[in-house]
Amino acid sequence: LAVVFPWLLRTTWAAKPLPSGRLRDQLVQLAQRSGVKLAQILLWPTGGRIVNAAVTGTFASSRFVFLSDGLVEQLAPSEVECVFAHELAHVHGRHVFWRIVWIMLPMPLIGATCGPPSTHGGLETIAPSQVWLLAGLALTLAYVMFGFSWFCRRLEHAADLAAVQLLAQTESPEQAMQRYAATLRQLDAGAPARLAAWVRLHPSLEQRVAFLQSRAANV
Repeated sequence: LAVVFPWLLRTTWAAKPLPSGRLRDQLVQLAQRSGVKLAQILLWPTGGRIVNAAVTGTFASSRFVFLSDGLVEQLAPSEVECVFAHELAHVHGRHVFWRIVWIMLPMPLIGATCGPPSTHGGLETIAPSQVWLLAGLALTLAYVMFGFSWFCRRLEHAADLAAVQLLAQTESPEQAMQRYAATLRQLDAGAPARLAAWVRLHPSLEQRVAFLQSRAANV
């Protein structure tokens, strides 16, 4: 997964390197300031249907940042830079690694409760171990819906703050905060209906802006 998945995703999405130009130059300079090494910045063709970005790859040689065509077309270069800074912050904070750790936390519970079914007279019956297995699966589902989603929202807050700090290296903290918050509002305006708050992997716009304002002294 660590080595092959980024290349598989690049092929599946038919992503190509972001064309040379002012935007690419700005993003390359931003990556250099962050200290994050990338294999490539890719343009993700979606026919303009998706306005989003993603980063994948554990190792620098296979680490790609995907920018959808809708994102590049609908947002100003300064706003794309904010989104790109957010993805760099995920890499710098090793958020992919920590997501994997958190999603794997309940695995020992499943392993401990898993056992072969018992048989009696040729008929399979529910043994105590199967009852524990069902309980373990139920707890795992609850963990993913509540615990893992909560952790992912914490990572998004951390990436938001780190992105603003990165932008503030070349402008005032107030300007960086305002530009980033404006970009969040721009993205939120075209976002589809979301899941219930307790299962979202991303905080709401209001929560993200409020968090940044509460951490203004750290920018």
